[in-house]
Amino acid sequence: MVHGKTFELSAFGGSSPYLLKGEFTGDNSFSGEFITPRKATKITGTRNAKAALPDAYNVTYLKSGFSTVTFSFPNLEGKQVSLSDPAYKGKVVIVTILGSWCPNCLDENKFLSGSYEGNRGRGVEIIGLGFERKNDFESTKNH
Repeated sequence: MVHGKTFELSAFGGSSPYLLKGEFTGDNSFSGEFITPRKATKITGTRNAKAALPDAYNVTYLKSGFSTVTFSFPNLEGKQVSLSDPAYKGKVVIVTILGSWCPNCLDENKFLSGSYEGNRGRGVEIIGLGFERKNDFESTKNH
């Protein structure tokens, strides 16, 4: 969130919250604090005119020797789900890894749910692979 010359960014790394807040101090710099549950660290930064994002088509790839992703896990009803299932043949399949305990994952789920509603008729499917902190399936399946 930016208000005039001040900014605040928050996130979770797993279950740990982080807050970055500060102020733009000139055309090309800022100062502020990076705050975690354990400490606050003073930070400063200067704009790097050469900074660039990597090519989005090359940041994710399969390891050498692999040509596809494979998995088989039970869904919420206990039925095995796999990318080789006929329901996914010829479709774009987004595989997301999540946990009901993860705030970032919950935010992503809201985004993906809206995106799915607008794109499922165009051949898009989403599979969420959940990794939970509890071994008790019943206590986590409704999150």
